[in-house]
Amino acid sequence: MSIPKARSDLPTDPKRFHCTDSFKSPIYIVAMANATTARMLILIMRTWTHGRRRWL
Repeated sequence: MSIPKARSDLPTDPKRFHCTDSFKSPIYIVAMANATTARMLILIMRTWTHGRRRWL
């Protein structure tokens, strides 16, 4: 029973890992880009508000 289980698990595992990697990489890149853009927007908004307050 252990041999067929291993044989059945081996072909399914690489496919699962490949799918997760292919789906994870773009999502991870997009998430990182969103986080970086959000940080930049927050910094820009903070500086802009501070600048406007200083000018006003």
